[in-house]
Amino acid sequence: MSIGLIILTVFLIMLSVIFCAFFSSRLAQLKNRSKTWGLLGFFLNFDGLIIVCFLPSKRKDNLPTNPISYMISKLPSPSRKTIGLLIGIAAVVVLTLLAYDNIPIWIQNYKYSRQILDQTQTEYVQPYIIDAEISEICVGSDSSYAISSQGDVFCWGRQLSPPLDEQQKGIIYKSAKKVASTQNVIYILTNDNELFVKGSDNYHTFADAQEESDQFKLVSDDVTDFSISETTVGYIKTNGRLYMYGNNSFGQLGTGDSITPDKPESVLKNVKKVICEANFTIALDDSGTVYAFGANHSRQMGIDDQIIQSPTEIADNISDIACGDDFILLLSNDGSVLACGDNSYGQLGIVSEQPITNFTLVMSDVIKIDAAKRSCFAIKSNGELYAWGMNNVGQLGSKSTENILTPLLVETNILNVKTSGLHTLVLTDDHKINSCGYNNFSQLGKGESRDRFDAVTSVR
Repeated sequence: MSIGLIILTVFLIMLSVIFCAFFSSRLAQLKNRSKTWGLLGFFLNFDGLIIVCFLPSKRKDNLPTNPISYMISKLPSPSRKTIGLLIGIAAVVVLTLLAYDNIPIWIQNYKYSRQILDQTQTEYVQPYIIDAEISEICVGSDSSYAISSQGDVFCWGRQLSPPLDEQQKGIIYKSAKKVASTQNVIYILTNDNELFVKGSDNYHTFADAQEESDQFKLVSDDVTDFSISETTVGYIKTNGRLYMYGNNSFGQLGTGDSITPDKPESVLKNVKKVICEANFTIALDDSGTVYAFGANHSRQMGIDDQIIQSPTEIADNISDIACGDDFILLLSNDGSVLACGDNSYGQLGIVSEQPITNFTLVMSDVIKIDAAKRSCFAIKSNGELYAWGMNNVGQLGSKSTENILTPLLVETNILNVKTSGLHTLVLTDDHKINSCGYNNFSQLGKGESRDRFDAVTSVR
């Protein structure tokens, strides 16, 4: 604080003390009381002046000596319309205060309002009975997928590929082990390690796959894993090479520049997992080292540079990775979950909503993590599922829509969890599927949007 501001503050305080002490003393004399009552104004300031205003008067005449009561008595008597107006204003104020806690949720939902409100239900019949043993679950932005032990892919929600036929009961593909989709495109990794794409894929940059197609088209063979975002695709070949393609405006392809290549580029070797976000990418190699590249505006990579165009090591001794909008989660070899980056909705799980620019411990004894947008999950070795972060549409399954700032136990006996950031699937230890969150395309399987985990469909 500047010297001038300090002087002005002291002057105003002294002025108010003198004002209150003087008028308290004069008002006490008007009531035929000792002027020492003015000390109330001196010590208590305006509070003391108000106390003196309501002191009983010792005068023998009826001269009004309480200025507050006197001013109120001079006000015109309110009409019925005025009273009704005041009651209406009070009701609006009360309702506004009651709704105040929901205002942040409305703001959170605004980003997704087009996605949530302007869409229509899927035209395809949903698979309400799955007669198969489920071994894997996957999610898309508005879609849910279950993969049987035989590799049959069941889909409900937004179906970018229709069921094979009416007799297949919701099966959209056979012999697959992973599925991912955005609003306009679906990728499937087959049991033969072939990666296929179907739909309007605007971020394809190589000629063979640019055109929109009603049929699945081969992206690459010898693929062991892949990840997609709204802007990029990354896939890992059987030799461990990571290939990237798509938008590269933030260096999220890891090619060392911001130039969009005309074909997939190999950027790392010995990679076993990759996660693509819209403006950054993280990858985990066989030795447990984590690399990151792309936009780093929230310092989610734990380093200071805002843009990183080449794969840069950010951690080691890591067994799993996850990330969302401008934050990163790491699962260390000892079962510890570490978090870094934006924390606007508690997605770092550290009590506060302040961002963190270095990786910080969240919880321990974890065997699996998952995250998307601003919501996070962790499964402990005993099957307990913990959730934290954004919960505006009940996607954390906590039986509320309040954001969660620290890991909260929400389910037990869980084998796997997958979230789109707006809806979540869990695979139980008896291979049943439960879901929660938003349901604009019936991606929860049945029922309405909900803030608790409930059965997606009948699995037998």
